[in-house]
Amino acid sequence: PAKRATETWFLAYGVVWISCFAVVLSTGMFYWWDNLHFMVFCVGLASPLLLQPFVAPSLTADQGKPIMERFSFKANLWIAIFSFIGNYWYTHYFYNVLKASYQFKSWDVNGVPIPMFFATHFYFCF
Repeated sequence: PAKRATETWFLAYGVVWISCFAVVLSTGMFYWWDNLHFMVFCVGLASPLLLQPFVAPSLTADQGKPIMERFSFKANLWIAIFSFIGNYWYTHYFYNVLKASYQFKSWDVNGVPIPMFFATHFYFCF
């Protein structure tokens, strides 16, 4: 039940973050954002997924289990590791092969905007 509940939660939350992105893109508000705005936006959207195993384990049928046995915690941990590795090392592949680059103001790690580490997390949860 915990696996299905976690996947249902991730899918349901997908509607939230996709809607938020739709509003930001359709209104063009990102044009005037600075480093802090992008960081707050992406961390804010990733936070419910990252905090859920700790503050609302019943949402994913994980209540009563130790944190390390909660499926939602393990799923979040794996996605966080996968997201970090992908952003830190493999983004450069896209930079070189596709000649892609990020064009918004942001703090970065290894040439990748820090907000993208958080955005990748909620994206891969979906």
